[in-house]
Amino acid sequence: MECRFERYVRLHDLPTALYPDRDSIYVCTREACLEGDLAQVGPETQFARAMRELGVELIPAHSPQAKGRVERRHGRFQDRLVKEMRLRGISSIEAANAYLEGPFLKMINERYTVKARDPANGHLPRPTPATLALVISWQESRSVAKDWTIRWRNRQFQIDARHAALGLPGRRVIVVERRDAPPPAIPTPRPSRPLITRGARALFPLPPSGSPPSSDEL
Repeated sequence: MECRFERYVRLHDLPTALYPDRDSIYVCTREACLEGDLAQVGPETQFARAMRELGVELIPAHSPQAKGRVERRHGRFQDRLVKEMRLRGISSIEAANAYLEGPFLKMINERYTVKARDPANGHLPRPTPATLALVISWQESRSVAKDWTIRWRNRQFQIDARHAALGLPGRRVIVVERRDAPPPAIPTPRPSRPLITRGARALFPLPPSGSPPSSDEL
């Protein structure tokens, strides 16, 4: 599934900077960890980490005027868009996306777009789709145990033996959950052989076809 930032990059290239509010998606309030201090990277959210790796500057809104401007922008989509769709009887995701990307954005751009003082394009070169998909993923640091396993989200993962030369036990690795990765396959249960029951007594499974039953199975 393509996120909004990926869609923007695909349509307009990589922005030089983003001007968000101070939501927890963009601004991290936790204290810095030792690993971050050693890497000279402050506490940051997953989105902020992705923007840093892409070279996109985040400019959180600080002043009341800046916050109000951002909130008014959000309000047009959270309030007005919903009312416009209700008036038009739109009730499906497909119809909502078509209306958002068509008439609604056209109306918003025509009404609120301000012509830039400098017409130069300030976008950065677009990264490859593979690079963008890797950067915009969920990444967390974990320690490798002595048995070559790592724990992540209440699950235990075994590192393949072909990486033995890396000497990973005791070291930290980055666990990456890609958004474009296929879901894990559901194992197919092995079929069980039927049992013959006689009254309340359960007997052994049926013998293979053509094999005579033993005396214990009669």
